[in-house]
Amino acid sequence: MKKNMFESRINTWIIIVVVGIICLYPLQKIIDNRSTDQFITLKNEKANGFSSYLINQPDTTFLLPTTLDEISGLSLSHHVDQLVAVQDEKGLLFYISKTSGELMDQVKFGGGDDYEGVELVDSQVYVVNSKGDFDIVNVYRPEVPKITMKTFLNSSDDVEGLGRLHDENSLLVACKAARRKSDKNRKIFRLDLDAMELDSVPFASLDNEAISEALGKERVTPFSPSGVTVDPRSGEIYVVSSASRALIILNRKGKLTHAVRLDPRVHRQPEGIAMDVDGRLYISNEARDVLAKLHIFYPK
Repeated sequence: MKKNMFESRINTWIIIVVVGIICLYPLQKIIDNRSTDQFITLKNEKANGFSSYLINQPDTTFLLPTTLDEISGLSLSHHVDQLVAVQDEKGLLFYISKTSGELMDQVKFGGGDDYEGVELVDSQVYVVNSKGDFDIVNVYRPEVPKITMKTFLNSSDDVEGLGRLHDENSLLVACKAARRKSDKNRKIFRLDLDAMELDSVPFASLDNEAISEALGKERVTPFSPSGVTVDPRSGEIYVVSSASRALIILNRKGKLTHAVRLDPRVHRQPEGIAMDVDGRLYISNEARDVLAKLHIFYPK
């Protein structure tokens, strides 16, 4: 009797499992199809600036050495065949080959800190930390003591990006956060290199509503920059956000012209961004459980 009851329960559970599988299979197919459609759409997304980029289809990808797992800033180098980068924790400039992704050299400029942005201007490399403080290094004369400079920004602003305005002697400083919780739109400030002074009025205020609408989001969310660069040909400003998984393009006046979503399978944690005079776009990604990567995109 007990054996019959046990067999009956087993049969009942088998029937439940089979029926569950039959019912869940079409649902899983719908989910899989939607996911596939989403990734196909992302794959074909274009960043339409002065040149168009298939932003989720890198033309070249290099795996970076583990010393760059925390890569956080990217810039052109005074070596035309290299990029220069910084990482979050160590006061080192890392020189990366554009053609192989190989680490060519590293130069010490400081101690441990939260370094977030780097930019080359003539013979000087400017490195900014999350508090908005700068280290300025002469790349041709390393024996010359570095210059340090403080700005009115602090850790509450959480500086994350640095880019060069090529038609004037200035830099753009992108903030990932804001001191006032009520201030939802993130700011980009302009640093005048002639006066060595940061403008008190923001160069751009990133409109979350406009950006969310351009990205097709149903809910408005803050766009928090992790890197910024300027197209040396057109002056257009490219701002990448790791948190928002998106890239936006601003015109020379700081107004939004385009926004594009980033595929999380390609851009796991985009932190550094740079562009050269030929229009090649470089985006570096922190390791995030895998190896750090450098993606290169050619203008279409």
